[in-house]
Amino acid sequence: MATFEIHPDGLIYVRGDNATYCDSPENFALDHGAAAPALAEGMIVLRYDDATGLLCCSDGVTQRPAAEAFRVFGDAAIAALPQLLAAQSARRPRE
Repeated sequence: MATFEIHPDGLIYVRGDNATYCDSPENFALDHGAAAPALAEGMIVLRYDDATGLLCCSDGVTQRPAAEAFRVFGDAAIAALPQLLAAQSARRPRE
């Protein structure tokens, strides 16, 4: 199972079986080469689960189906998880 999520805290998460990418929308756009689609007005969270096909967004109270474009984008982000992690690592300063 893998997921793509725009979290209410403003971060974007891409989770795979063995790794998780988490970063700001701006950094995600840099790392992925494309910005995540904007949520509909009033929506604060989006979740896509490739195993169950769950694709929904929420305003924090009610949950509703999300636009199909998020499924396509979520699949692409999940497939790019290794590249996202590599780009994130290369962008971060070494200690």
